[in-house]
Amino acid sequence: MVDLKQVEAEMKEEVKKFEDEMMRVRAGRVTSVMFENIKVNYWGAPTPLPHVASINIIDAKTVVLQPYDKSVMGDIVKAIRESDLNVNPMVEGEKIRLKFPDLTEERRKEIAKLIGKKAEEARIRVRAVRRDAMDEVKKAKKDGEIPEDDAKRLEEEIQKLTDKHIGMINKMAEDKEKEVMSL
Repeated sequence: MVDLKQVEAEMKEEVKKFEDEMMRVRAGRVTSVMFENIKVNYWGAPTPLPHVASINIIDAKTVVLQPYDKSVMGDIVKAIRESDLNVNPMVEGEKIRLKFPDLTEERRKEIAKLIGKKAEEARIRVRAVRRDAMDEVKKAKKDGEIPEDDAKRLEEEIQKLTDKHIGMINKMAEDKEKEVMSL
């Protein structure tokens, strides 16, 4: 039997993942969240950047990284260069300074495209949850576990949940695009 609360929880999880992705997208001001997905080769193991260095935000476009272990400095620089941050790290003694450039019109359009792509991926994940739930309903109906009226009602509820969560994704994507384009 289909549990609507479980279906809704799975859809909420997909919306939350998308929200987290949007927090990592730079829209003008630098945030420490932008560094969470950068992996540094630390003694042969991919380690998140915040685990190997402190992140100090100086102003809207400047960040200073202070490695906990000086031997990992080169690996941090390499990881930042290979990331999609679009910034050139400068080593200053025992610190790494990152000076983020102003977002050009071209870069803003690239970011807006990326937002659209990530939103579509999130919508696909929500639809996959819907598809699995609908398949469960059809199987239960076919096996005679639930009457056709209940199956129809469940399908409608699942579709309402899908529309609600896709709407949330669309709103977040639209807001983030506006934020990026209005800087």
